[in-house]
Amino acid sequence: MKHEPHVTNATIWEIDWARNDRQRFLASIPPYKPRRSRDIAPGVPASAVWMQDVSGMDRRSVKAQLAGRGDGRARWWAWNVGVDRLMHGDAPLEVVMVRFHRRHQRMTWAWLCLASLFRAVRDAVAKGGVEAGWSACAAEEQRLAALWQAADSACGEGKS
Repeated sequence: MKHEPHVTNATIWEIDWARNDRQRFLASIPPYKPRRSRDIAPGVPASAVWMQDVSGMDRRSVKAQLAGRGDGRARWWAWNVGVDRLMHGDAPLEVVMVRFHRRHQRMTWAWLCLASLFRAVRDAVAKGGVEAGWSACAAEEQRLAALWQAADSACGEGKS
């Protein structure tokens, strides 16, 4: 540690007070720090991602849609907007979006109900034959109807 110069009113502004801390910090930095390789997508290393366009890898992006690798969200939205325009005429975008989400949720719910019904019937037929499948189908339909009614009443709507 070097001796600091004598502090006076004339020299107080010229003294580098953080020199020792800075020298200690710079001496503690290793000359080379190895990096771990990481992938932003399977097979795509993240070593040089800065300033590179990786949007084409996202299936939801417009680039992926245009390149034919999309997941169909834009097409699904356009189709639903067209159906809404045919059924309800011109409406503000907010109303169209609410209807789209309602329709999408109902279709998803219906698909999940159908899959649940199929599983119940399949398992019942495997265990007890066709008659067990019929009774399982009726029981599952009642259960799903009650769930559907509860979901509609929670949303404040009637079943449609």
